[in-house]
Amino acid sequence: APASRSLSHEFRPGSRELPRAISLYSIVMHITLATSLLALPLVALPLVSAPSAGVASAAPTQDATPPGPGVVESATCALCHAASPAAVAMRDAAGRSVAPYDLWRSTMMANSARDPFWRAVMSAEVAAAPSRAADIESKCLSCHTPLAERTGLEDHGTGSLAHALDCDGRLGSLARDGVSCTICHGMSPDGLGTEESFTAGFELDPWRRLFGPHADPFPGPMRMHTGFEPAEGAHVTRSAMCGSCHTLVTHALDETGADTGDEFLEQGPYLEWRNSIYDDERSDPGPHAATCQACHVPRSDADGAEIETRLAHNPGGRDFPFLAPRAPFGRHLFVGGNAFMLTMLRDHAEELG
Repeated sequence: APASRSLSHEFRPGSRELPRAISLYSIVMHITLATSLLALPLVALPLVSAPSAGVASAAPTQDATPPGPGVVESATCALCHAASPAAVAMRDAAGRSVAPYDLWRSTMMANSARDPFWRAVMSAEVAAAPSRAADIESKCLSCHTPLAERTGLEDHGTGSLAHALDCDGRLGSLARDGVSCTICHGMSPDGLGTEESFTAGFELDPWRRLFGPHADPFPGPMRMHTGFEPAEGAHVTRSAMCGSCHTLVTHALDETGADTGDEFLEQGPYLEWRNSIYDDERSDPGPHAATCQACHVPRSDADGAEIETRLAHNPGGRDFPFLAPRAPFGRHLFVGGNAFMLTMLRDHAEELG
């Protein structure tokens, strides 16, 4: 997996001196606003991708070498995308927080690496075929700890790649962050929905763009604080993106750990969706057609009203004066049927880290 440099040292979320920070930030942002407006792209070009993946803002066309894919922990994004009592950004019409970071934290996506049932199953698989431990752990960790896997898994002399789940240092921090912001929003649209993209076969954007559904996002704050670039990408609203991890194909092993040559569709929610009345990728979608995100990241609030809100606040916790409310805005609920595990995570939070 390609290495990525750490960018999280560029801010300190826990040390905010609001009056000084806001005044300094206002000065910097006025300068950034002026320069960023000059750099806005004039057109958005489609990238080569599966038909269901949508389009994305064009990558730079000048003779430049992309920095390569990168990831950062969700705490970096929380600086501007968590709720603040001093801002109206990321609130619904009733004033309730719909901030992505706050809603995501209590989901199975955020806790994918802490899930004790998954850890137990992976351990059982390794115990049954110890000679294939590295292969089994690598495949499991690619979806459950994607930030660490994309940075580069190491066993640190333990003999187990699953060591990343509990180790100190940056690798452990990335692993325990689960499926977080820079994975889903950093996915390239190329190849999504194809067999090659299944079982975590997605690619992260080499230009470190983070995609959302909106045209012409204001880039200054994200560039300054994360090193990433906000960009329009319709593929983040399509089911094909979800299918990259929610289609898991494993290879059958015999009692000695040798490949039998058979493949097993261990998990197939995306393919099941494709063969249901909800599939909207077909040429003639029916009246019930809906993407994964339509249910799991709904664009309406708890009262059923469409959400229209500012997408972020500044690092000082105040609203950006130049940002207008936008829609769509998805609530990052990732609701599902696994209520038992969410209850276990809640009741045993300390033991599970």
